Amino acid sequence: ADPQADITDVFAFTSPEDPGKVVLAMALTPYASGTSTFSGEVDYAFRVQHVDALQPLSLGGVALDVVCDLDAGDGGAPTMTCTGPQGATGSAVVGAAGGGAGGAIRVFAGLRSDPAFFDRQGALATVQTGRVAFTGTNAFAGANVLAIVVELDSVLFSGDSGARPVLAVAAETVRGGP
Repeated sequence: ADPQADITDVFAFTSPEDPGKVVLAMALTPYASGTSTFSGEVDYAFRVQHVDALQPLSLGGVALDVVCDLDAGDGGAPTMTCTGPQGATGSAVVGAAGGGAGGAIRVFAGLRSDPAFFDRQGALATVQTGRVAFTGTNAFAGANVLAIVVELDSVLFSGDSGARPVLAVAAETVRGGP
């Protein structure tokens, strides 16, 4: 009911260009179009925690959040600003890649092809017949989402140790702030 705050997918991975960087991506607004917009009334947040142990899963107690907010500007281009651990900040005009001071954070916010794949006809046929019947046709082909993509130095999450931590990442949107 609130497309500007509707998260469709969340991704977190090591940058393929630089293993010392972490990429966080949040896709929003299913079936977005060129007229779809982010909201200045929504906080877009990545909740990041260290994974202390895998078996059983145990997370560190401190959230290292990356919070992104839209500044619609006074007649200027809307700008997405993301603030991460240790006060690192980066901004980008919506639709253009940008960066923060010293390059600790790079930000992109804008329209992108929906990265999800769903074989709707195959899934329906599988449920109906009880046998796998996938067609390989993506029901989301040609669909778009709004995306917020943030690339950060991994040292922002590891502190002075320099070690690349294992991270758990979730995302949330909050209309009207925390």
